[in-house]
Amino acid sequence: MINKLQSWAVRCVYLCRFIQLPGIGELPQLQQDLMNPADGNQYHVVLFIDGFIVQIQRPDGAGDAYFCGRHGKSCDSLNVQYITDKDGRVRHIITGLAGTNSQN
Repeated sequence: MINKLQSWAVRCVYLCRFIQLPGIGELPQLQQDLMNPADGNQYHVVLFIDGFIVQIQRPDGAGDAYFCGRHGKSCDSLNVQYITDKDGRVRHIITGLAGTNSQN
């Protein structure tokens, strides 16, 4: 039986065949001007980055490497970071970071 981690990894390998960062020629079409309400400056944005935590069952012998102690998220987890364009297309995914490595 495939566990959550294996299932997620299989999906990521499959999706990575179709997910690509934009080429130089695509950048002008992807540019979007956004204004920062805090300072009134306008910025030319091409890609957006975000992330989330996926709760997993800790792999055998991993010790505390996958424990995420963030407030309200005390669990074993992997971090997922993704990049999208202005049309909402996923352009890049990074997975497999143990729960606390990118949270400190």
